[in-house]
Amino acid sequence: MTNYASGHYNDKNGPATYAALTGPLAEQFIRYVHSEAVGTSGIWMPDKPLAAARRRHVDGIVKHLRHTQAQAWCKISKTHLGP
Repeated sequence: MTNYASGHYNDKNGPATYAALTGPLAEQFIRYVHSEAVGTSGIWMPDKPLAAARRRHVDGIVKHLRHTQAQAWCKISKTHLGP
């Protein structure tokens, strides 16, 4: 769970942690879980409609959240993350 977690990643341990979680520990790592939040701090819902149709708007929200969360994790872990 990531709620109130305070991991400190730098240029050395951030990429190493990502490599371990996507490499030798991949079968054991369930993924990060954000309990009551939609993502890490600073991840927000779009402030305008993303499409005229509701289904396309919801699909746009999912795309937006994945993109902004990926950017946040790149900054946090100090490495480029895959999709």
